[in-house]
Parts: sequence; structure tokens; C-alpha cells
Amino acid sequence: MESGICIIGAVKEEVVGIQRAMTVRETRHTRSGSFWTGTFAGRNVALARSGVGKACARSALLQVCENFSPSLVVSMG
Repeated sequence: MESGICIIGAVKEEVVGIQRAMTVRETRHTRSGSFWTGTFAGRNVALARSGVGKACARSALLQVCENFSPSLVVSMG
């Protein structure tokens, strides 16, 4: 299991810039959204597109945590 930073954004427009700048190793589509793992600025990163709302963000974070051990979580948007 990897560790690093988890970044969560609700919609495509919030995450697309980071996604394009990342070196993506894996893409996953889950019931709560999509997430990508890889590197960004030399750090392990999980980037999640969660959908709108607190419940969606929580669900996306739980899905990410099943495969990635974030030491820091950033929610944007």
C-alpha cells in the first residue's frame, strides 16, 4: 500500500489540471467517482474526483484509503 498525499475535488474542472500534470500509474473508477494514483512534483499522490457534497467526498476518501495510505488529505473546491 502506498502513502502520500490525497487530493479530492468534486468535479472534473477542479482536478483536471493536477491530473494532466501527474505521472499517472493507475486509474480506478469506483461507485463514488474516479481516482488516479501516481506522482506529482516528486510526491506520491492519489487524486480523487468525488462528485458534489460532503457525503460524496467522504465516500471517495474511504475508497482511496482502501488502496492508498494518505499522510495528508487536501479537499479543494
